Amino acid sequence: MPLPRRCLALILGVAVLASFAPARVQAPAPVPQAPPSREEIQRTYAKATPFVDYPLSQLQQEQPVLHGLKAVSSQEQLASLLDKTSEAIATLLPTIPNLISQEKVYRTQFPIALVEKYFYLQHIMSMQLHQSPTGTYSYMILSHRTPAGIKIDEYRANRNQQPIASQQNESNLPGGYGFATLWLLFTSANRVESRFRLLGSQKNEGHQTWVIAFAQDPDQVAYPGILVAGGKTYPLLQQGIVWIDQSTFRIVRIRTDLLAPLPEINMRKLNTELFFREAKIESLPAPVWLPAEVFVTSFQNDSVSIERHAYSKYQLYHVDSRIVSEP
Repeated sequence: MPLPRRCLALILGVAVLASFAPARVQAPAPVPQAPPSREEIQRTYAKATPFVDYPLSQLQQEQPVLHGLKAVSSQEQLASLLDKTSEAIATLLPTIPNLISQEKVYRTQFPIALVEKYFYLQHIMSMQLHQSPTGTYSYMILSHRTPAGIKIDEYRANRNQQPIASQQNESNLPGGYGFATLWLLFTSANRVESRFRLLGSQKNEGHQTWVIAFAQDPDQVAYPGILVAGGKTYPLLQQGIVWIDQSTFRIVRIRTDLLAPLPEINMRKLNTELFFREAKIESLPAPVWLPAEVFVTSFQNDSVSIERHAYSKYQLYHVDSRIVSEP
């Protein structure tokens, strides 16, 4: 039997401090136990085999989203592309004000035997994750200037604006947060924690993009993401693929996976797919580049669980801000 839904919480945005100087990352919010130790990180991921090292044909089989990729023959452009992406983030980061949005969460769960084929999984997602939401929340993105740089915090609140922690022991709560700060993995300060490989170019979400695979290095990650399951915390190191607009160097899409399975909790896979789009906000002169939609898919025991998070109605956040929901 799968673990009860309330036993799982995903905290992606542990690495949230970005700076134009080489500042390190810090945890934004308390968790039930102390963050994972260096020894625990090594024990969990020392034998990981990241797909960043796979031959391209094997990687495309592992990641069907890469079909149609126009592959490159060398890595000569990689350093320059990463630098331009970091520069784009450094330019965008100071423009992000304190924001509040409406977050609708859609959830479904089904036997893993039904999703042996990738395209059937996509069909399930499109059919079941665009119906009535299982929950509607206010989602806040708060920007703080500190001596070390700019710190981004994220919070979820109910309709009465009371904060909600994802690790609360309630089965009806969403299982993750930290999505808006996931792109900070690609700041100049945080890139030292990962290895990168330029795969090629691909049309994605209406953008012509560069496609780069990455994998966090267990020897370099100081503050990993955290997975809370059954009252225990586990280090969450990630590998993934990022799609970067070739003209603006803004991140269009990020797909992450576990760096290695977590057999202690029978977690085979934990995928996150994050899409960014421009959001027009009243009283701001220019649109802001923000998360629009997130899919979190876990393959645990004999079940697949999927959450879809849809963000809309972005507006400037004040203490008395409130998102009006549809009836």
